[in-house]
Amino acid sequence: MAKKRQPAKIEPYEFDDLHRGTSYCFPIIVNKSDGTPYDLTGYSAIFTLKKMQSDFDYDDDRALITKEFTPCTDPERLNRIDIVLTSKELWLEPGQYYFDIVLMHGYASKRILLATTNLVGGPTNHNVRHEQKQDDFFMMDPLEITPKDDGKFVVVQVPLITDPPDNLVETASGDPDYIYEPIGDPVRDIRYRVYGPRLSLMMTFKVAHDHTPHRVRFDEFFLRENIPAPCPLKDGHIEINNRKVTLKLAKEMDMVWTNTCIQHNPEITYDGGHGEQKSTEPLYMGDRTDSGHLYIHLQRDNDQISFDAHHFIPDDHYGFELWMIRIDWFNWIDPYEPDPERPDVTTHYPDGCPVADTWEGYWPPEIHYTQDDTQYAKDKKRARTCAERGVTNG
Repeated sequence: MAKKRQPAKIEPYEFDDLHRGTSYCFPIIVNKSDGTPYDLTGYSAIFTLKKMQSDFDYDDDRALITKEFTPCTDPERLNRIDIVLTSKELWLEPGQYYFDIVLMHGYASKRILLATTNLVGGPTNHNVRHEQKQDDFFMMDPLEITPKDDGKFVVVQVPLITDPPDNLVETASGDPDYIYEPIGDPVRDIRYRVYGPRLSLMMTFKVAHDHTPHRVRFDEFFLRENIPAPCPLKDGHIEINNRKVTLKLAKEMDMVWTNTCIQHNPEITYDGGHGEQKSTEPLYMGDRTDSGHLYIHLQRDNDQISFDAHHFIPDDHYGFELWMIRIDWFNWIDPYEPDPERPDVTTHYPDGCPVADTWEGYWPPEIHYTQDDTQYAKDKKRARTCAERGVTNG
């Protein structure tokens, strides 16, 4: 005889104690089985609290609390629903209670949480506010809900004391690893060390070989077509008119350039040159160029730009010029955005270490960085000192 199947039991999650006559707000965060956020747009959540785990109250008329909530509208938190309980709603007799949270989507429903909680009393009663509209005050620990492979939901409590602030960093790492340096134990601060350009982009485009000026914007070739404001390339462009090339930048810069090319006229010839000028002045490329290389250094204040371009220019009009460009912007001193409350932010680090803030006739200017007291720096200094004294290993 087959064994009689027993009904599956739903084990309630043991939720924190709630204090009678106080207001609460705790977030429900729903993720997919792979841990990525679940978009709750178009959903709602129904919170129901009763003295019994189950009953036959079809319309929940005898429920002690029943409320419906909608997801957060913040684009970064579309997987979150805040459950808000007022002090009046929790003016209940102390004891054990059960509540569940059901997701609704149209007429479809899915229970994602069944929990039990203890309602505890305290001496103070006059704090109960009978107005239903109350501001959020005490934030419970967030509940992170992720479905298992079989579709059932499990609950994992995130160990946070309060609702996570906007600037909370839960994990941080560097790629490559050497750019990341944790500070303190436990780690409460991090530093990223970038030994390279502050901004880089590459451009590949064709323009008609004629006497019409063709403008190609730098922003079009960067993330979200929006170069950061301090970069001289922002809202700038390169203008090509036949063999005439002009750079449009946010400010005038000093330019040093070299240009080499292979031409046919009709024999193969080689041409090259270099010069120094302002970035607002045009450059002229060789005509009938099978292969050309234009390299530019731009400099002003603490900004440097490296402009490395390869180009092909046909020998007659109505063809197309081909340009392939790599651009790097260097600036290790100035911040990305000015701070209106600290007018000296461009000349000092937060710890007060002075740095050069203007063009001093040469690059790079003398920069006084913070003392590096890492073990790597100590070993490097020791090795350099030994070498200077002529000490060798062994």
